Amino acid sequence: MENRLASATARKNRVSFDQVNKFAGFDDLRRVKEDDVVAFKQTRLAAGRNPSTVANDIAACGTVCK
Repeated sequence: MENRLASATARKNRVSFDQVNKFAGFDDLRRVKEDDVVAFKQTRLAAGRNPSTVANDIAACGTVCK
């Protein structure tokens, strides 16, 4: 049986993916490198985003990029 995400989780993950992709300048998460993630984190925190929001964005992308 295939594991499926709850619709709310899927929507939240899509927003996270979109944030990372927009920052990186491409729409393929497989192309995101560690340096991109570090820069994304620093930029989002410098812009005043809540650290837990930034951590959640990174974690959401990490779960599908393993």
